[in-house]
Amino acid sequence: MLQAFVMAVTGPMFLAVFVAYAVTVTWALRRWSRREYAVQDHKAAGAAGSSVAGVHLEGLNRQDPFEVAYLTDGARGVLRAALASLMDKGLLRISGDKLVRGEAERNNLHSVENAVYVRAQNEEAKSILGNKELKEAMDSHMADTKERLTRLGLMYGESGLGPVMLHVVAGWVLVEGLVVWRLWFAAEHGHHNVGFIILLGLAFLFVVPMALNIPNGPTARGKKVIEDLQVSLESWKDRLAAKHDTSPNDWALAAGLFGLAALAGTEHAAMASAMRQGNTSGSSGCSGGSSCSSSCSSSCSSVGSCGGGGCGGGGCGGGGGD
Repeated sequence: MLQAFVMAVTGPMFLAVFVAYAVTVTWALRRWSRREYAVQDHKAAGAAGSSVAGVHLEGLNRQDPFEVAYLTDGARGVLRAALASLMDKGLLRISGDKLVRGEAERNNLHSVENAVYVRAQNEEAKSILGNKELKEAMDSHMADTKERLTRLGLMYGESGLGPVMLHVVAGWVLVEGLVVWRLWFAAEHGHHNVGFIILLGLAFLFVVPMALNIPNGPTARGKKVIEDLQVSLESWKDRLAAKHDTSPNDWALAAGLFGLAALAGTEHAAMASAMRQGNTSGSSGCSGGSSCSSSCSSSCSSVGSCGGGGCGGGGCGGGGGD
């Protein structure tokens, strides 16, 4: 029956059937892979003491603005939070278009604040959030935090790598197996126009693992936590603007959770605006992705909080780049 089908479907028609088949297999394995990872997330969260029935905030250390920022937008979120805190402490200010150190004493800094303080001197404000060295430093300093958030089921980690590799192998067997069969059939019947099927086979060797790779940033549970935090702390932006009993941690939390636009109308608005100028197009400020929440429409332009491609798909169009 299969041989009769292959004989009946030849040329461009077979290529179309092959692409449809390969895409369907890849999509199905991707869904399966994500579902398997979601199950692992629930198990991890249960082992960490969080409710599997619903997402709660108690697993997240809300007293640590850098942990919240890392969950929200990865290294970029932590960098925003550190910059906001250092601004409020008087340790960083803007001079022209560059960041320079302030005159305040450098006491009791968090490790990420210290890393930013050391490296930010004379950096252009508009490019600071895209500084690769700084973002790598943020990831390094937050490694333990990421591990904890992964155990809580709030961030993707390496625990799903094994199952994903099994799905990749399954995809290769199912897709490339058809390619091998087609090439064997062509050789048996003296057909030599197999260039396109070879190219498609090679292409799907890369497409399958790319489609099934473990995503970065928060899991669905993590996105829900960020959504809850954004809703519950929305009023903090007004509090900062009113300068009402604020601390450096408050500024760090606001910048990490809502983005630099949360500083609009505050005493640090000019510096935040300077840093946003170079990050309003083409950069994925939402790469760590937090949530496409009800507040996404109001804050995604400022928050790097919505992951890569549009609300509902894990992002808000790049998140405004701050």
